[in-house]
Amino acid sequence: MIAPILLALSATASARPLPLPQPQPLPQPHNCLSDVIHARGLEKIEMERRWHYDGGEGVMNWGHFNATCEAGEHQSPVDFEGEGLAISGKPDLTWSDLTTPFNFTNNGHTVQLNLGQSTPKLVTRELDGREYTVAQCHFHSPSEHHLDQKYFDLEAHFVHASADGKLNVIGIFFDLGDKDNIWLDQFIDNLPAKENATTQVLKLNMAPIISHLQNTSYFSYSGSLTTPPCSEGVLWMVAREPMDISPRQLKKLRTVMPFNSRPVQPNIAVDGPEVFEDDAETTSSVKVTKSEDGASKHTASPVSTETASASTDFSNAAVSLAAENNKTTASVDTSNLVKSKASSIQLSWWQLVAVIAVLVW
Repeated sequence: MIAPILLALSATASARPLPLPQPQPLPQPHNCLSDVIHARGLEKIEMERRWHYDGGEGVMNWGHFNATCEAGEHQSPVDFEGEGLAISGKPDLTWSDLTTPFNFTNNGHTVQLNLGQSTPKLVTRELDGREYTVAQCHFHSPSEHHLDQKYFDLEAHFVHASADGKLNVIGIFFDLGDKDNIWLDQFIDNLPAKENATTQVLKLNMAPIISHLQNTSYFSYSGSLTTPPCSEGVLWMVAREPMDISPRQLKKLRTVMPFNSRPVQPNIAVDGPEVFEDDAETTSSVKVTKSEDGASKHTASPVSTETASASTDFSNAAVSLAAENNKTTASVDTSNLVKSKASSIQLSWWQLVAVIAVLVW
């Protein structure tokens, strides 16, 4: 009696239609510089907690995620003071308009245009002789790099990667102006509003950016990722002249993007600019000195790859966070002055104890 019942159940089960195969999720786009590093297998990232720009997991504690964030000698961003890191060369751009759709993502730290998903590919030949392909562009407000101790309202980072896994970033400053920026205006009303949200950009006219990059001068140095794990060996090319951004556009970006600016960091390149010769295997550190006739003299020497402890600019970070957390559309001229004055006061604990002892005495 049981055997016929089991046979019937077996026949019924075999007659049921098989479930349809579920579509596989698309690969996640790179969300920041550290993701580009991780995806290319250049560094294994094991972070037990998510990093932030303030609080217990903020910039002053990023050394907990990776010691390089605190002890690295070639960290980014830096302050471009005077002409120390200025160069005469420019990146050779093979860029054109993007004609196919790509994702615009909000990863909780920034909003990011995943330009590498579109066509044609944007290729840059840099001064080190390598060809780099643009992967993405993301934004920081206020700017991470400073110019003579002043920051700008916004900084865009065009993140590149070469075939052999090297990273290059082209940075562009944006300064508050009266008119809308025509390049930003193509996607400013299509911002992904919340963390993990994604919108789509159908095409992008790159002519305004290309024109700006071809007609500006540059600062260049060997730096790092500006987010954990703060990996070094990143070739930075930062355009000296800023583009304009309107109050309306800046407000829209800051509405969906939290304060996300790392303060300036220790970098031995500040004592002598590091330039990249047209040799993929050679990196030189060029120190500028003055000859007797007052002319600049450049002396090249190999760049050191050793690392040593370097104190993070804690006071600068604290003042940056306090000054920018509630800022939306106002110009930064007043806060620049406050920030530059505050960042110049940096006493170690033993110096502070000595000062107090003298006062008490």
